[in-house]
Amino acid sequence: MEKYTNKHKKTLFEKISALSKTEHEEIYKILKNFNSQVENSENLINFSQNKNGVFFNLSDITDDLYDELDNFVNYCINNKKNLDDYDKKINECK
Repeated sequence: MEKYTNKHKKTLFEKISALSKTEHEEIYKILKNFNSQVENSENLINFSQNKNGVFFNLSDITDDLYDELDNFVNYCINNKKNLDDYDKKINECK
């Protein structure tokens, strides 16, 4: 039984949509790495990449891949927030 519902996956989709192209490229690398480690071809994630980003069906991902993607996305969001806070402090000091 999957521990992540479609609601969880929709939230992840919304977070991924807000990421930059560079971060989408990292997601592409995570997907490629996941597929290279999969032993059962039924668990392969079909995805594509173009100038608009990386496309894959979130309903097909495993819980392990969900965890990995969610951790990466949260890291990106927190990192951006920390950089924005730092920039704000720098500008206040000027």
